[in-house]
Amino acid sequence: VQRIRENLPALAKEQIEYLEKRGIAYEKIDKYVKNYQWSIGCMIYVNRTPVWINARKIDDSKVRFTALKGYDTNWLYYGWLDKKKDYVIVVEWLIDFLTIKQYEENVVGLKSLQSWYDEVIKLAKDYKIRVVFDNDGKQEEAKKRLQSIKYSFFDRDIVEQVWYTCKDVNDVHEY
Repeated sequence: VQRIRENLPALAKEQIEYLEKRGIAYEKIDKYVKNYQWSIGCMIYVNRTPVWINARKIDDSKVRFTALKGYDTNWLYYGWLDKKKDYVIVVEWLIDFLTIKQYEENVVGLKSLQSWYDEVIKLAKDYKIRVVFDNDGKQEEAKKRLQSIKYSFFDRDIVEQVWYTCKDVNDVHEY
């Protein structure tokens, strides 16, 4: 899998511009992303081991993600974690992962709130977990599934206003 990733090209100009429009500096995250079928590809991990590539399309198609086939659905966007730090920030999906990753080494990105709990619970054995849920109504279910571990979460109410709603981390970042 790592060899497949290494042979993929760097992001194209249009992909870099897409990230920049989302407030993500390519030069700060270039080691995490590659051009996979004209999508922004990133390694995904199971048990802290790279298993495959999942990618975000930059066009307006209804299907926003594409992937190499053949991996489990319980995975994280990962990268490298600084073992000197005692925490990990947990966000949903690729763009939020890259948004925080440009500033912080200890961040993981979830596929969704439906299929990631086992991996986060494993991380809780070694790190304090700081979760940033998307503001889409699914966070109550996630909180129930995380009852077995201690965690803290970022409350977007401190930045949301009547005139501005933050759906996810990237929205807070753009604000």
